[in-house]
Amino acid sequence: MTDQHSPELAEPVAPSVSLPLQIAWFGLLGGYAELLALAAQDAIRHTITVESIRTNHHHIWMTPLAGLMLVGVVGAVLAIVGRFFPRTVRQITPYALGFVACLMPLLAIRGLYPIAQILLAAGLASRIGPLASLRPGLYRSVLRFSTPVFVLVLVGLIGGKGADVIFAEQRAVAALPASKAGAKNVLLLVMDNVRADHLSLYGYARDTSPKLEQIAKDGVRFDQTRSPAPWTLPSHASMLTGLWPHQLSTSIDTPLDDKPATLAEALSDQGYLTGGFVGNTFYCNSWYGLDRGFSRYEDFPQNREINAYEIFRSAKLGDLLLAKLGVELATPGAKESRKTSAGINQNLLDWVDKRGDRPFFAFVNYYDAHEPFSPPDGYPRRYGLSALDETSRRAISKRYRDLSRGKPQSPDLEPRSDAQIVDEANRLLVDGYDDCIHYLDEQIGNLFDELKSRGLLENTVVVITSDHGEHFGDRGLYGHGNSLYRPLVDVPMIVLAPDLPARGTTVKDLVSPRDVAATVLQLAKSPNQDAMPGQSLARFWTDSQPTVAANDPPLSHVEYQPKLAPAQHIPAARGEVWSIAGGGRVYIRNGSGREELYDLTRDPNEQTDLATKPDEKPALESLRNKLNEILTDHPAGSHTNDGVRPDSD
Repeated sequence: MTDQHSPELAEPVAPSVSLPLQIAWFGLLGGYAELLALAAQDAIRHTITVESIRTNHHHIWMTPLAGLMLVGVVGAVLAIVGRFFPRTVRQITPYALGFVACLMPLLAIRGLYPIAQILLAAGLASRIGPLASLRPGLYRSVLRFSTPVFVLVLVGLIGGKGADVIFAEQRAVAALPASKAGAKNVLLLVMDNVRADHLSLYGYARDTSPKLEQIAKDGVRFDQTRSPAPWTLPSHASMLTGLWPHQLSTSIDTPLDDKPATLAEALSDQGYLTGGFVGNTFYCNSWYGLDRGFSRYEDFPQNREINAYEIFRSAKLGDLLLAKLGVELATPGAKESRKTSAGINQNLLDWVDKRGDRPFFAFVNYYDAHEPFSPPDGYPRRYGLSALDETSRRAISKRYRDLSRGKPQSPDLEPRSDAQIVDEANRLLVDGYDDCIHYLDEQIGNLFDELKSRGLLENTVVVITSDHGEHFGDRGLYGHGNSLYRPLVDVPMIVLAPDLPARGTTVKDLVSPRDVAATVLQLAKSPNQDAMPGQSLARFWTDSQPTVAANDPPLSHVEYQPKLAPAQHIPAARGEVWSIAGGGRVYIRNGSGREELYDLTRDPNEQTDLATKPDEKPALESLRNKLNEILTDHPAGSHTNDGVRPDSD
């Protein structure tokens, strides 16, 4: 049974309060409330989540606008139903719109169960609804006077924050001081996930890095470079600040704070244009704080786009609805969102060509050699099982997935023993990994050719390194971030600079990429070469600091990884792990209390643990004491001397 009349679409649903006005008020209220909920949580503890690194940089105005869209959808449904049941719709409109507005901030609260979010939203809406029917005059006044304010705030946010994001680079460049005449350019290339022993540059059987071999002839190759961390974020943060990872705020859910100075900031202070071009759009995402000091930072491109999809998903409710509908675009780290080295190189060169007369500092993170270890489409596959056709590669992967899940082998595939299945799957990973490294090497060679054709290499300091490696069944381990053994911390490093006196030489001493920042400042002849912590690697071909290597041995650290427990064969599953190298030995202290000691000269693959050998006791105690000394002098979370910006708290 219907009501006696059918009002027009715009007929008021509360006394003198139109539906569009109610939509505007509830929509903007919900959006602003969600922003406040997020800000309150960040004020308590700024936690990074998978969702937060996919936050659009325009979210501060997109979220209220998304609230308008979400409430508008509900309002449109009410308007249609109101043609047949006007009286009922007038009564339920404040409840329905209020429920959506209250649900928006509740969905943004981390750790709150979905059922609790829904019940709380319904409860709050039940308090708003009676206001419209019992106090219609007050309800009308609140909406009429506050809605214009809400709209003005939105306009201000669009014009303010929107412009702030869009014109951030122009403002940063305009604020740069004059650069020193003849200042050298700086190029830092990080090959994400590349272990040194898979490069022919370091004697690998496969010819995976012919371009790097040629490049190394014009620079200095370091043969024992130990990464400060076995995963991306702390390793990069250490390179860019000169601090050990344990001194920094970074963790899997915590960004780099604003206390330590960064290399980009130091060079910006000298008038450099600074640009970051990132392939690892997950842990090198700007929301982790690695973008500080860069006038341009290109990571996940959709995070700066302005379109209907990005606006709608800026509200948690909108994001959930889109996911339920199957409307989901690529996310950071996903294969669909990966940037190839060729694409990154082109973006870098376009930026360099438009730089004007200023020197530049470019930080590049290449992601091609990362899981799933598949070179870009169309690139020839060279090695082993990777060179098989796609159907054969899929069969190998399927057999392994079925085995790991306890499923019987598919009758459609040729049978294999369990050992064969595991061996084939591992070989496919390694072969694909080597193909990816070959592709990356080729692209680095192409970049050097382009820079050389522009006459830039002769005035550019270049550092090529990696952040960590990858386990492929070593000690029963796979992936990274789970140990401090050689496959994860032994990384390549090449340094080139104008007028380098040691071209074509190799350094056998143990070093750390932690010293990249200090090295860059010295080789670029920076006016303030002490602006960053660490010690310049130029000490190995000059006499400026001949004793530093013995006093500052490479340190590595990985946090306790509770999600890996109770896998007892994984070191980080038992607690945090430390390692320190020196005197031809590496000492590892596990969270379980177990100590390990390896001879890096005779046993570079760390197969024979010497920790219990009586004749190795002096070496063990020396490295143990040195680790304790470093942790005492520079405890976790400390920011030391010139590694802290003077204006930081």
